[in-house]
Amino acid sequence: MEIGFWIFMLIMVLITPLAMIVFGREFKKSPPKEINSNFGYRTKRSMQNQDTWDFAHYYLGKLWIKLGIPILFLSVGAMFFSFGSGSIISVGGNPPSRYFFTKKDTLATQNEALGLFAIP
Repeated sequence: MEIGFWIFMLIMVLITPLAMIVFGREFKKSPPKEINSNFGYRTKRSMQNQDTWDFAHYYLGKLWIKLGIPILFLSVGAMFFSFGSGSIISVGGNPPSRYFFTKKDTLATQNEALGLFAIP
């Protein structure tokens, strides 16, 4: 695998935790000024009045920062262990992302590795 692929994968893996940290900081510091249905933490309860809107965004901001930082380190750690190994760790359990096949592999070999079996 070339290094460009791993840089791309690292960027893709870091998008979610970095977005959580950035938006969490923004929501905690300055929530959207007015209650709206386009942007922000929009639930029936958070949109009841301005006080609940502000509290919901402050709390969400704290929570996203608190969760985003550990997810960031776990993501980098997962990429560190899978770097150059020829496979990508699949947290969600998506089998096709764990295996790379060569042209020599038969369809039966690929299906067996992926846990797919023909129904008689």
